Amino acid sequence: MKKFFTSFAILAALMSVQAMADTTVSTKADLEAAIKAAAGSGQETETVINIAAGSYISMSNGFEWPLDCNITINGLTDEEHPDKPVLTMQTKWATANTEGTATNLHFNNLQLECTGGRTASSKYMFRINTDFEVFIGDLHFTNCDFTNYNRAIFRCDPVAHDIVENEETISVRCGGEINSFKLDGCKFFDGYSQNNPMALWYFGMRIIEADIQNNLCYNMGYMHSFFTFAYMTDYSVAEIQFTMKNNTFVCRPQNTFMTFNNFVGQSSVFNIENNFFLEPNWRDEYNNMDITDDMLAAVPDTLSRLPHKTLASIRYGMGTISNNVLEQFGKASNSLDGDGEGTWAIDTLNWFSFEDVDFGWDKFTDAQGGLFGIWNQERVFTAGTNGEPIGALSQYVADKQEVVALNVSIEGSESAEVTVTPNQAKYLKGDVVTVTVDTKGLNEVVSWSNGMTGTTNEITLEEDLNLVITCKEIPYLAIWNFQQITKNSTAVAADLVPNFAKDGYKDIQIQMVQYVDSLGGYTTEGQSLQTRGNKMGKPCIIVRDSLYNVTAGHVAYLQVVIPKVEAGMTFSAEIGTENYMTKVTNLEASEDGSNWTVLNKIELDTPNSNTWNALSGSLDAFAGKENVIVRIKGVEESGYWIGSDVIDLAESEGVDPEEKLTFYFPYYTNFQLLGAADTAIELVEAGEKNAAAVRYDLSGRRISKVQGGLQILNGKVIFVK
Repeated sequence: MKKFFTSFAILAALMSVQAMADTTVSTKADLEAAIKAAAGSGQETETVINIAAGSYISMSNGFEWPLDCNITINGLTDEEHPDKPVLTMQTKWATANTEGTATNLHFNNLQLECTGGRTASSKYMFRINTDFEVFIGDLHFTNCDFTNYNRAIFRCDPVAHDIVENEETISVRCGGEINSFKLDGCKFFDGYSQNNPMALWYFGMRIIEADIQNNLCYNMGYMHSFFTFAYMTDYSVAEIQFTMKNNTFVCRPQNTFMTFNNFVGQSSVFNIENNFFLEPNWRDEYNNMDITDDMLAAVPDTLSRLPHKTLASIRYGMGTISNNVLEQFGKASNSLDGDGEGTWAIDTLNWFSFEDVDFGWDKFTDAQGGLFGIWNQERVFTAGTNGEPIGALSQYVADKQEVVALNVSIEGSESAEVTVTPNQAKYLKGDVVTVTVDTKGLNEVVSWSNGMTGTTNEITLEEDLNLVITCKEIPYLAIWNFQQITKNSTAVAADLVPNFAKDGYKDIQIQMVQYVDSLGGYTTEGQSLQTRGNKMGKPCIIVRDSLYNVTAGHVAYLQVVIPKVEAGMTFSAEIGTENYMTKVTNLEASEDGSNWTVLNKIELDTPNSNTWNALSGSLDAFAGKENVIVRIKGVEESGYWIGSDVIDLAESEGVDPEEKLTFYFPYYTNFQLLGAADTAIELVEAGEKNAAAVRYDLSGRRISKVQGGLQILNGKVIFVK
């Protein structure tokens, strides 16, 4: 006899939900603090947490969801950051609670990933593995993208334990209860792609209501099944109200797609209608990876004759399964028990094949490319129950979609980078993209092959486009512009190699030299630099020397050892502060580290504080020398500049400004080691060079007449206008 459980859904519905003030977060610490703060706030109070546009947050491994709370986590987007914020998770419930202290979780407009990615060793986004029951009110996902996930997204594998009922000890196994589980308008793609798969949603607990509508699933990799119940003993099961409507599943499960069997009660109700259940007939890194070349050679039509996995295995329940399109899927079945018994009161109507609804893979925009648009004049648009569409409603479009190819490349530069927004594997005719060249401060954009100019252009794609952007690059040998630094107060280990470097200069490093008393001298060992993601408009690094070293006359500094100095070589950097540093800073060079030549200097005063100050010097005096040391060092004898904020604060407290200081605080950015001008790609007018000189294109073919573009003349690359 099944035991029926009373849901707290009616009670929850009667509660008046009061939203607290929204909190917007962009870091793990702030997100986790906001979640933890909701503990015990009750079902009547909604805690709304917004994840800022452009954020990528990875929650702590094993983070535990609080109890007795109602949490909504929204992902924000804006014009600059149109993609959903990314949230990676490895979370759990590990504390017993009751129906009245359930956790409610609502996730909206987020990209959800598994911490550790889609490997066999990664943990699950959500886990319950307890010998007691955990109660979850709502577990809702709306307009979320699930990607880069492990074998299972949610895994509940409870531990068997004894309970006493009517003075009898019985062994039970159940992870608890989810009152309402919902997937609405979500995408599942680029999933687990190794062996030994699991059910994506693996439930060893009761679910009272499951509502799965308007979702798109493709590139599912190895997937045991989509939705499966397991583990529970008869004592634990309950009735489920299960709705699966207007979804598109493109996958090849390793087992039955959905398993309910005896894990749900006899009065369960199923409504499965207007869905696509399709096994892909191609192979790539996510689809049919186990079909080898040898298998196809032996049986060429293997991909069109794959084993048909059962759609659903249901032992107890009633309802309707209708108007679903199955391609290489087996129909739902009545899973009888060992005695051949089961209750199956489900109408199974209108099982469709592709042929039945005049459909096929070619009716999608580009199924293998992950584009599942369907023209709303196709028959499937009205082939569902009551004339409704089949598949995810978001797939249908008023105009037929046509795929166009976009290839963008850079010529004439090793450092310039190009970005396309939105960045997609495939584009459609009529899509508008923005193409931007990041010059890295090292390049001039010379031309676009489509006639555009500048560094950023908006392009409407009407046909295939191969876009070539030609740049003229300055003659850099090594550049550190710190564009990889995006966060404040991160320790970056010295020594720092360049962002961009030519051969022979790839391994030169910015070293931090700091005085260490125990060694009785200077050292670069074990030092680190602190970062600022945006200081005075640029990412930078900081030398945070302590005031002890400053007052002792041992100011820390930065240096670079140049393998070999060539004629025409220069070194430059930008320096600034808003706090406290020497009034004079020198750029110096030395062959031996003892005798220093001052190449240039800056003198800091109020007008040029709180801004970037260029410091540059020629190394011609060291031409031909090897392992030349170039350093940027404060001159202790010049005294120290103190920022106005510190002075004002000190004066308000009646103390000496130096008493308010702790660290010597210069900022550094944009280190550049430049070669002679003739190492760059030269831009020339067509008639500027001898027209009779032998010219070649970049592939080595001789050019018979003067023409524009990149050419090789006398062994040098030039750009002819």
